[in-house]
Amino acid sequence: MAYDAAGEEIRFDHQAFVDSIKRLVDYEASIFGGYPFPHYAFLFDNGRGGGLEHLRSTTIGAPASRLQEDPESRWWVTAHEFFHVWNVKRIRPYVLGPFDYQGANRTESLWVSEGMTETYTGFTGVRTGHLTPEEYYEEVAGAIASWMGSPAQPYASPARMSWTVWDGSERNPHGRISYYTQGEVLGVGLDLVIRQETANRRSLDDVFRILMNEYGGEYLEQPGFRTEDLIRLVNDVVGRDMYDFFEDYVHGTEVPPWEEWFSYAGLEYRETRTTVADEAFRVTNTEEGPRVVRVQAGSNAEKAGLQPGDIILAVGPEQTSTAGAAAMAVRGAGAGTQIEVRIRRGEEEQVLSWGVDSRERVEVSIRETREPSPRQQAIREGMLTGTTRP
Repeated sequence: MAYDAAGEEIRFDHQAFVDSIKRLVDYEASIFGGYPFPHYAFLFDNGRGGGLEHLRSTTIGAPASRLQEDPESRWWVTAHEFFHVWNVKRIRPYVLGPFDYQGANRTESLWVSEGMTETYTGFTGVRTGHLTPEEYYEEVAGAIASWMGSPAQPYASPARMSWTVWDGSERNPHGRISYYTQGEVLGVGLDLVIRQETANRRSLDDVFRILMNEYGGEYLEQPGFRTEDLIRLVNDVVGRDMYDFFEDYVHGTEVPPWEEWFSYAGLEYRETRTTVADEAFRVTNTEEGPRVVRVQAGSNAEKAGLQPGDIILAVGPEQTSTAGAAAMAVRGAGAGTQIEVRIRRGEEEQVLSWGVDSRERVEVSIRETREPSPRQQAIREGMLTGTTRP
């Protein structure tokens, strides 16, 4: 592990920092029976954050000020990037290597490559003590709420979000949902389904071990998996046809049966929906002012004539100099309220008027039931610890 402090003195507890990372990597390697290399390098720097995986190394931003507050604070991104050792760098969709650096590398499976890497980031966190079970449930609940509460949910399947990542908003006029988020919670759901169908004798771990054996390789000696390969493999692990899972929740936009899936582990899933104001457009800051980059298809804002490229000058009497101010001014008016928005389009200014759009805000909670059955208790412990036993 190397840390570039950018010329500053290292003041955080570097031993605690190292120890927290060691717990992560030892656990993730145990899923696959060990490390696929003799040496790996973690390259941390005193940067803003984020990370990028490589074949035998990763670069991760780790602000020194944050590490002084909590030397374990970069565990999430580290666990994510390190799981890419297997999922992406060796287990990969067939188009992701060798790469076509001249064009789009389209695949429907980024919800697996990035999304299920997030599944295992959460698994690793709770299984190594970086998260309590309650914190883990809260993380999963937040991810589900983000997906189910998006206005794009009826249109944005995980497969479509993966395939169209290269495209602009014209391909997804209703908006996007992160395939990281979709894959994260679908991975949790699939793990629970596998455990339920096999009486907790098998899990999502088995899927990834087989993927590694049949499709993984450091030097692209195997061609990578296709969607049909993944379905066949999951069928074999579960012991029944899982085509409907992929048709409904991966390629389709059916709402997954969250309550049923979490009940397998003796977990109570609750979802509440409230109506809130929604600006129905997205803006970014530019030197000219807040520029509209997307307008939700079918919204009142679109019907009033708001277009991508418009500069928002004012909402009602309030001048708007930033993207955040423009969005907050519209939401603050309240759902259904008639507003006037002054814009500049090219060299001309004009005023548009519409009733503020609305959307459903989704809140999710996941809690342990008080008296789980022996089977539910075994599945819950399996999910939280990574074990498989009836």
